[in-house]
Amino acid sequence: MRVALLCTSWLVTCVSSMEVLHNIEANSLFYYTLKRADYLTSIPDSRSNDPVTFRVSAAGSPDRPQWLRYLQRTQQSDAVLYGPLNPAHAGTTVLEVIGYNRRLYGTARHTIEFKVRNSTVPFPYQVELFLRNWQLERFMNGSSRTEFVNLLRRLWGLRPTVDLRILDAATPSDRGGRVPVPSAHAHAEGLYVRAGSPQSFPPQLVALRRQEIRDTCRRGDTPRLDVDLRLRAVGMEVDWCRSQLLDVPAEASAARGWGGAAVPAERWTGLEELGEFSPPDAVAAPAAARHLARDFALALGVPCGAALLASLVLAHVMCCRREGRSKRDKQTPSMQLLRYQGIKQATLELRNLSYQRAQVAPVATRLGFDPLRHGHPSARGAHVPLVYHQQ
Repeated sequence: MRVALLCTSWLVTCVSSMEVLHNIEANSLFYYTLKRADYLTSIPDSRSNDPVTFRVSAAGSPDRPQWLRYLQRTQQSDAVLYGPLNPAHAGTTVLEVIGYNRRLYGTARHTIEFKVRNSTVPFPYQVELFLRNWQLERFMNGSSRTEFVNLLRRLWGLRPTVDLRILDAATPSDRGGRVPVPSAHAHAEGLYVRAGSPQSFPPQLVALRRQEIRDTCRRGDTPRLDVDLRLRAVGMEVDWCRSQLLDVPAEASAARGWGGAAVPAERWTGLEELGEFSPPDAVAAPAAARHLARDFALALGVPCGAALLASLVLAHVMCCRREGRSKRDKQTPSMQLLRYQGIKQATLELRNLSYQRAQVAPVATRLGFDPLRHGHPSARGAHVPLVYHQQ
């Protein structure tokens, strides 16, 4: 059932839609696909190849529930929501999903409401297998999931009335692996699949607990079990060193995570072994008051004192340690000092003469000078010198 509400503006587009999911039973794997096409059709002027990202949160909360995981490979692919549902999640859960069109900056808001029914069937015997050549989307879509369940039923030897369910599926990134996770298979990072049944383990799976299997894994070799051929027949390669059998009490509502340590089924973080954080009681043991005047004076006085000391040393070196001209002259040989002074005096005289000559040129040296025309007193009937003394 869907209910849609549309509101548009020239800046942003907001589209609201609600979807209600029914008949979801606890003790099962929740898997839901966020399709890009549904959000692009809700945003006007969108193209089929526009990049889309999603933000998922619980209603009234900034983040999604702890048991719910989110995965989107690229902005051009659909996103998926998945996670294990246990009896503690029975009831109604409302999710708010916002899809962002990264080209238009438009948004589409979808509300997903699903109701989880409580399950009274316990699954105390659980097996977790690591499929090396599979990834989450390929396993959940198509007939791969059904073939895997049917194969486990045959290995388990279950009667038609005995149930077997897939309780959880997780990627190596969900278990603390590197991103991207290195793998020998192209575009396949591997997948942890946990299945459970009320009936005890068959002998084929009990062999996983043998000591020789553990020794083989410690040596770095790949162990082989009798069920390998049957699993490879359906295209599944199991890493038995990263697989395990889990015995969970029937009345327990939490499953055991990878590694054998009892952790909540919602999300494994690796911090559960440290126990619950217990902050100190501020009322019972109040912290002693601290006076920061001494720290402030120390933090301010030390740099200022260092700067003042450096300034004094530099001033003493620059001003009080100068030798002077008289001391240099006393240490210079007399002949060398006399020669230096003579050269300096001659240089000054030449500069003075050059300066005076540049001021006024003599009359006799001017271009076009004629003594008869300029009326020199001794010009007629007398010897006229070439250069006259300038008065």
